[in-house]
Amino acid sequence: MAERWRNWAHNVTCQPDGFAFPEHVEALADLIRNRYLSKGRAKVAGSGHSFSRVVANDGALSISLSRMKAETSIDRAAQTITVPAGMRLSDFVRLAGANGMAPANLGAVVEQTLAGAIATGTHGTGLSFGGLADLTTGFEFVTGTGDIRTINRVSDPSVWRALAVSLGSLGVITRITIKCENAFNLCLEETPANINETLERLEEHNTARNFGFWLFPGTGQVLLRKFNTTQKPADSPAPIARWFERAILRNGLHEACLAANGIGLLAAKTLNDIIRRNALGRKRVRVGAPADIFASKIRIRQHVMEFSVPYAQAIPAIKAVRAVVDAGRHPAHSPIDVRFCGPDEAWLGLSYGRRSCMIGCVVYQPYRMSMDSSSYFREIDDALRPFDARPHWGKLHYRKGSDIAPLYDRWDDFLSMRDAFDPGRVFANDYLEGILGA
Repeated sequence: MAERWRNWAHNVTCQPDGFAFPEHVEALADLIRNRYLSKGRAKVAGSGHSFSRVVANDGALSISLSRMKAETSIDRAAQTITVPAGMRLSDFVRLAGANGMAPANLGAVVEQTLAGAIATGTHGTGLSFGGLADLTTGFEFVTGTGDIRTINRVSDPSVWRALAVSLGSLGVITRITIKCENAFNLCLEETPANINETLERLEEHNTARNFGFWLFPGTGQVLLRKFNTTQKPADSPAPIARWFERAILRNGLHEACLAANGIGLLAAKTLNDIIRRNALGRKRVRVGAPADIFASKIRIRQHVMEFSVPYAQAIPAIKAVRAVVDAGRHPAHSPIDVRFCGPDEAWLGLSYGRRSCMIGCVVYQPYRMSMDSSSYFREIDDALRPFDARPHWGKLHYRKGSDIAPLYDRWDDFLSMRDAFDPGRVFANDYLEGILGA
């Protein structure tokens, strides 16, 4: 029997019927074609950073692109970089930086593979930016029948809009072309504030290049986070100071406090107040490259839920979430992450066709403790349903296709693309069948 597979958070465990590590796109195409002809299934597992079952591979061939040999191409004039889809986002950022470029925006985590991050709708913050998929200009991919296709955003706009955020349901993306810009530094200003005043001044805050905030449950306080480009050089903190903040404050001590909350020694409200006053809630200014400023270095395993609501409904949606977390019924032991996005062009992009407010909740699992997130997340899910909330594809939610389809104008067009590119449902699994149908 093949070994089991599990994701980074250890909340998804599967039993694939084998593992494959193709080194060339032709070998991958042969694998997929054989699965199609034998009516089998195959799923690509990247870094395992999805919390949902989007890549669950029970009974399927589990494919890794980690050994895929694919050419890297840099077009400095066009400021595009074409790389293997299995490359980690962190490695792509380093490659871009070494060539004087940077992606315009990033999310809070850079450990995912490019293909996985893009296909699940990963995003950063800032009303001038869509999700990471909006940075792509072309793909090479293998369809569910084993055909190798290359498409770009200009000549194949409909295919691009379907494939860019496709949940792995249309094919295996093998190469990605990403549009960059000249390398730049960001200045991050973090300022404690009151939640009511923050919501009253939301439009003003969103004039920053990138803006978001952390809401500390039970305290009525937030930490405003404003990012703007700067000509200032990056900070050069002493190595011991950087280590102390990342390893001790944000991980070691944080994990110990979370464990104390988990066994009832520390109330969630008290923990949030400690975090606000001592670790995350302090006024400060930092300057650095985008990956150093946007990305967090939290290593504690966690369960995550996130929804996208229309920007016009951001304030009532945030108030609805606050009512849940302030009630004290659930382990809301971590700040609520609130970010903002401009419209996506990808049909299943979380911000497709609208400006959006992204609201994320976390339940940590310190020291491999099993801290239940389901009752908390279900109440958040229910609280956001009146606001046309779209779930993040790679994070936990309790929606079915019948709940989600009305929220996307091009849903049926996407399903037609699925029929065209994966007629045998080689890439299907229980999660996708629940969302997209059999």
